[in-house]
Amino acid sequence: MKKHPAISFVSLMFTVLGSVLLLQTNSAFAELSKPTPRVDHECARIAKKLSSVGYKECLSRQLQHSGSVSTQGAPILIKEYPPLENREPMGRVLLVGGIHGDEYSSVSVTFKWLKTLDKYHSGLFHWRISPLMNPDGLLKKKSTRTNANGVDLNRNFPT
Repeated sequence: MKKHPAISFVSLMFTVLGSVLLLQTNSAFAELSKPTPRVDHECARIAKKLSSVGYKECLSRQLQHSGSVSTQGAPILIKEYPPLENREPMGRVLLVGGIHGDEYSSVSVTFKWLKTLDKYHSGLFHWRISPLMNPDGLLKKKSTRTNANGVDLNRNFPT
């Protein structure tokens, strides 16, 4: 069956228009997902301290400032994975890494879990994740278990 030239042209125009809209949507999304200067700065600090979490990996997790800060004013970063739209989640999960600043592995593992959820989040649960709850302890020249005030957050973390 021979295609009519006008139909081919219309089809081509929809394809081009769809591609342009997709590019505009992707660039708008990229603008929205750009890290704030504070998130960017914290990712740089984390990457400098932990060889297991690179700067680009940290940025690619699209962490947000929670609105809370550490004793020294470092932002507490979070990532939220909401449940499916119009659905009550099967449960709510709070995952906190880096309560003890000298336990690097908890921060590293939390970043790996973020990467897994970025790829496989089912939407059945509502996740809220903070990969580094004690930036003052971890990001010191010599990391410490406690925060900048000498407080062990694990012993004082509200339940």
